[in-house]
Amino acid sequence: MSYVVNALIDAYACRGDGLMDATKLFDAFEGGRMAASWTSMIAGVIVDPKDDSVQNDVELSPFTCSIAIQPCASVGSLYFGRQIHMLSIRKALGANLTVANSLVNMYCNCASILDARRLFDEMPERNLVTWNATIAGYTQRDTLMAMQLLVDMDLKPNCLTLTSITSACTDLAALRCGQQVPEAVFRRNYGNDLKVSNAFVDMYSNHGSIFSAKKVFHMMTCKDILSWTSMISGYGRNGYANEANSMVHSKVHPDHVVFMGLISACSHTALVDERWKLFRSMIFEYNIQPNKEIYGCVTNLLARAGRLREAFNLIDTMPLIPDESI
Repeated sequence: MSYVVNALIDAYACRGDGLMDATKLFDAFEGGRMAASWTSMIAGVIVDPKDDSVQNDVELSPFTCSIAIQPCASVGSLYFGRQIHMLSIRKALGANLTVANSLVNMYCNCASILDARRLFDEMPERNLVTWNATIAGYTQRDTLMAMQLLVDMDLKPNCLTLTSITSACTDLAALRCGQQVPEAVFRRNYGNDLKVSNAFVDMYSNHGSIFSAKKVFHMMTCKDILSWTSMISGYGRNGYANEANSMVHSKVHPDHVVFMGLISACSHTALVDERWKLFRSMIFEYNIQPNKEIYGCVTNLLARAGRLREAFNLIDTMPLIPDESI
């Protein structure tokens, strides 16, 4: 069935006067789209860039243009994206906000940040989608510029804006750069946003500023499993085994990720006996079957402590097939 529908999309898209029918069929067939579906839609909009007469016959609307740009962004096709951009200008759609936003997102996804910024600067009108797309593009390549855009925003950012830029700060070499973000966040009253607060905890933990992470964690009015996992993992990465271990007895119901963080904390501080308590409580108290990652972590802990017999015994009795990492 999907091949028949895709063939119809291709047949309609190849005709200059059938693009709208192809678009309707394409939208209705959302669950069965294939790579050929996207290719047909892109080709239908572009047709032949050397044949102006064909392009002039195409009824290109902002909606159709945005639909055609979307797959270019998804697969990183800069060539086709630029062709659609030129066609949108010919059809007097270059200043349309929806089309321009799609183009900015496409250029960012295609790693052509200079084209995205050039279009961003030329846009007579911008909305939150414009700012979010441009900031997200810069967070992948120039975090400092992304932060500058946040400061320059003439609109109120939403949680997507702040989460995007805060997550980017976890990759910064210097924590002081990431510390500029909380000021902007709390100034705009987003400090109680769960996603943003979780990003702060992760950011501080990754940079070894565990006390700052703890401060944000305790200031949070609500927490989810990600909040606890980030804090426990942060303790583990920075050698605070006791603090990490005590959190398992808090309100959170631990899962594999939480136990991985706890056992990792013990491995960093060589608390071998503590690992047995955690390992046994995971199985018998919380009824959670350890996965390969946890078995590998415990085995590594035993081997590093010189308890090779126990390590081999654990491998022999584990219900999983050990791989090369174990």
